[in-house]
Amino acid sequence: MGGEASKSGNSAAAKEVVRDHRFDLFLSKVTKEEQPGSEILKPTFVNQFPDYAENLAENFFNHIAQTNINPEHASISLDVINRQQCYQAFLQVQSLTSTQSQLEFYIRVFCGTDGLTEKGVHSLLETAYIISMRTNGTFHKWTEIEQTVIKELAHTIVSKGSQSSALSWMDTNCPNLVAAMHLFFLTNIYRGKDEEHSTNVTNSEIFEGRLLSMTRWWILTSTLPSCFSQSQGQSEQVDGASASASGDKNKEVAEEYHWSILYSSEDHGLSLNRFKHHVFGYRGPTVLILRCDGDYVYAVAIDVEWRDGIQPWGGANCHIIRISPDFQILEDGDNMVVFNDKSRNIPKGVWIGRDSRNRKLHIEEGFENVTHNFQTSRIKCMEVWGCGDPSAKSAQTKQKKTELRDAEKHSKVKLPGHWDENPDKMILDWGGVKVNHAEYAYDARK
Repeated sequence: MGGEASKSGNSAAAKEVVRDHRFDLFLSKVTKEEQPGSEILKPTFVNQFPDYAENLAENFFNHIAQTNINPEHASISLDVINRQQCYQAFLQVQSLTSTQSQLEFYIRVFCGTDGLTEKGVHSLLETAYIISMRTNGTFHKWTEIEQTVIKELAHTIVSKGSQSSALSWMDTNCPNLVAAMHLFFLTNIYRGKDEEHSTNVTNSEIFEGRLLSMTRWWILTSTLPSCFSQSQGQSEQVDGASASASGDKNKEVAEEYHWSILYSSEDHGLSLNRFKHHVFGYRGPTVLILRCDGDYVYAVAIDVEWRDGIQPWGGANCHIIRISPDFQILEDGDNMVVFNDKSRNIPKGVWIGRDSRNRKLHIEEGFENVTHNFQTSRIKCMEVWGCGDPSAKSAQTKQKKTELRDAEKHSKVKLPGHWDENPDKMILDWGGVKVNHAEYAYDARK
């Protein structure tokens, strides 16, 4: 008996030891006592988050309250939870180490345990987008295009019919959609309410008037492999020890490696030669954005430098994505790009797709039309964005300047030998043609 009592005591002590005290700072701010049954009011809980994250805090609090409701006491207010319930919910958040588990959890937080509502999904996407922008130091503006993109994506997700189907689709097409929000939430419950993040207006201005809006950029960086992402740290799995430092790291990465515009048909015109001039020589991953009749919008992510030739090229991280009217990864993999401007063996233009008999996209030589989805449409706008670090853009600019200097140098062709001894000068002299400017000046003085 004594042995059993001792074993029971050791078990209780072990449970006490493994209790995670990293939540104590947050819990001490929302409860007056350290007793498990101490009450936490919703306004007090929400107040521990920045203004831009209040929607996340409210939905999370409601999720805790609804999960722990007692059917026998249905009249109990959902605006109150206790310390132990909050602690257990925090442990659950901390255990979400995969993108799939994060997506599943936050869908339930915003939509409930069973349903899949457009309002809930829209709220989830809007909240995840705002938090992602604010935590990486980027100022966002709610323009008409931003709202439309969020609405279209929410509609696509809800059209899957059930939470399990929606989760499967999101895990395939945009797995890191809530990763930044999850990291922010985990960081906040470890170290308490953060000071307001400074904003970087310059970063948002590069998207103004562009086909690639801020929301489209956010969705693409949540979809594409890390070599295209400017906030690679956001998609990394984090534990409690590193969460407090990860937020600052993400902000630095995002500010340092923002996408840069290489080519825009609005600025440079729709032309294969202009495209080639502005895109070639950029030694880093790029994303081509194309819009055509019917409001179709496509994104082509290429993980290697562009080049001319009739042989397919491209690495394993290449993707073709239809952004609008619905978001869907059409194809990914290597050897899916052909850019031909020189060979006469095949028509000039750009082919995108791994199946040579059925390319996903074919941009014709004049860059006026594109064949897609078994139809040919007129191209309205095209952009190419550089996704590498700033040195890639600097190296391209330097290379272009060198090429220009070399072209100017070779354009100045020197005549062979001395002009006075040239037979052509002798023939002109016999014909009475003065070719020596000094002689002209002498005759004028006479």
